[in-house]
Amino acid sequence: MPVAVYKPVSKTPLECVLAYRIIHTIPPEVPVSYAGRLDPMAEGVLLLLVGDENKQRRSFEHLNKSYEVTCVFGISTDSGDGMGIPLLSSKLEINSARLNSCLNKYVGTYDQRYHPYSSRIIEGKPLFYWAKQGLLHTIKIPTHRVSVSDIKLIFESKIRLKDLIADIVHRVSEVSGDFRQQEIIKAWSQLDQHEKQLPMFTLRVECETGGTYIRVLIEDIAHDLELQACTYRLTRTQVGEWKLDNCLRLW
Repeated sequence: MPVAVYKPVSKTPLECVLAYRIIHTIPPEVPVSYAGRLDPMAEGVLLLLVGDENKQRRSFEHLNKSYEVTCVFGISTDSGDGMGIPLLSSKLEINSARLNSCLNKYVGTYDQRYHPYSSRIIEGKPLFYWAKQGLLHTIKIPTHRVSVSDIKLIFESKIRLKDLIADIVHRVSEVSGDFRQQEIIKAWSQLDQHEKQLPMFTLRVECETGGTYIRVLIEDIAHDLELQACTYRLTRTQVGEWKLDNCLRLW
């Protein structure tokens, strides 16, 4: 059986794999990987595959998944979440009724685009390579089939822009690896930190297939409303039978 671990914010799945290896003194010859990636800014259930479990990776990747995602309107980023270059918008005409009006469109099976800042391989290189180099116009971004069984709005609030900036800068500063951290921190820090408040909504999303990009879902919903939004917090609460409350903590 896979091992369900909790991936914290600012950690990568690879760091979870390495920590599990060290804690459980797993020999180098025993393969350890994960099924279903979580971005650095996301947290929640991550399935680790040890030894022969790796042979069934495909089936584990396609298990049903549940998420809670908090999105902020009035600001967007090139990555779709806090790990990107932000851009403020003056359009804030959003409320729960208006948001609810377009959620049903994304319940069902449909083709979803891959995010430019994702690891999908195109012409031998990950999409984020083409995005970082400013070469997205030279390739065709593919789509993939996803199935969403339910989306519900569960909470509505507001966040002060300066509080959002402070939290994002802290989270990004804690990430290891090459994710444009200094460029991102500088861009967030240079935003006008006045008392502006941004609308914030939390959705519960149930997915029947693997590979659904919640960042893309939020961007597409905002686009339908002719607004800008990005994912602020993302928690994967369940994968198949494995729930967040029962996950092994590595840190």
